[in-house]
Amino acid sequence: MDETLAPPKNSDNPSTESPWLSDISPRHAVWDATKAHADVVAVIYSTADDLRRYSKRVAVCSELLVLNEHMTSQGERSHKASSAKCHCRHCPVCQRARAGRLVVAMEAALAPMVKAHPTGRWLFLTLTVRNCDIHDLRGTLKQMNAAWKRLVERKELSIVQGWLRSTEVTQGKDGKDMAHPHFHVLLFVPSYYFKTAAYIKHEKWLSLWQESARLDYQPSVYIKPVKTLVGGLMEVVKTTAYSVKADEIETAPEWFLEYHRQVHKLRFFATGGLVKEYLLIEDRPADDIAEGQAEGIETGRKMLFDWKRPVKRYRKRQGESAPPAG
Repeated sequence: MDETLAPPKNSDNPSTESPWLSDISPRHAVWDATKAHADVVAVIYSTADDLRRYSKRVAVCSELLVLNEHMTSQGERSHKASSAKCHCRHCPVCQRARAGRLVVAMEAALAPMVKAHPTGRWLFLTLTVRNCDIHDLRGTLKQMNAAWKRLVERKELSIVQGWLRSTEVTQGKDGKDMAHPHFHVLLFVPSYYFKTAAYIKHEKWLSLWQESARLDYQPSVYIKPVKTLVGGLMEVVKTTAYSVKADEIETAPEWFLEYHRQVHKLRFFATGGLVKEYLLIEDRPADDIAEGQAEGIETGRKMLFDWKRPVKRYRKRQGESAPPAG
């Protein structure tokens, strides 16, 4: 059957007969959707003269996917996916790779910090300002960064032992040209924070942020304790790695193109205190995506998959053989 006419299969059970990646290894099916999003981004980039160079980079990103076989000591077989990335900040494939790398790096780096300070607690904080015109986003982010610097220097925050801050920008709901910039922050505090006068209530957070940002209105602030590090960590990772959501790119292409111009070369990730001492990672994509990680020893056997753009799926190369993916 012609591959452009082949009906998609969504079986949850691995197939040894189908040539499609999602059938051979269902847990890697997410690659199809992610690469399809990347193709849309490439087309959008091609419509802007000043950004057209990104179109080709994103289009060729991960066109060849490799599943490397691993074998555990128990004799179980699994596969790790890898590909050549374009390392474009807004490429959906590279964003997922970056998210996987950040989770692994953050967990590894913060584990010894938590071990050294076992009674410490985490808080998840979100700070916002009013929506701005997308063309004013760069200036607004500069003001927010200055406001954050003033905030962490306040005596009320002297009890905070470490912090990890990421910036997220979504499309404002009050107009197609509006942007909604905000900070997501993990704060590390001693256990006695909740039992002393140093505890900061929600109303106080509001006033502290309003004063630090020098706003003539009351902003929105959200603060809550984090029961487990992973829960709060994932929120920060999502906003750090995913610079802009795929659906916003596809439904608001002009907004996305201006967003790219506004945030070009801006850093969306910062640390301070104990977190800065323990967490030393680079904000760039990795070669492999977290879902593709496998335990065990690499056997040297692999399967190659080519991206078939007409059907938006990865297909195994003819003549390439290896045991079915685990």
